[in-house]
Amino acid sequence: MNRKNAAKFSKFIRKTYYYNSYDHLDDQIIDIIKTHKIDLIMPYDELEGRWIRENMELLSKYSTCMGHRDSIF
Repeated sequence: MNRKNAAKFSKFIRKTYYYNSYDHLDDQIIDIIKTHKIDLIMPYDELEGRWIRENMELLSKYSTCMGHRDSIF
């Protein structure tokens, strides 16, 4: 994750989670979704957006996923 990305200061983002590698990232994200009852996954960096798109079928079982380039309007 890009720790310098200004998007993390958006009024719509309450908390960010950092990771050091993509190993077991799906398990980590699912655990965070369940623990915090997250209803929308919205990546705001390019690498995370790609990862979410590649794993959307799995993650959409637990929460709504928005691809990096998807529009909400």
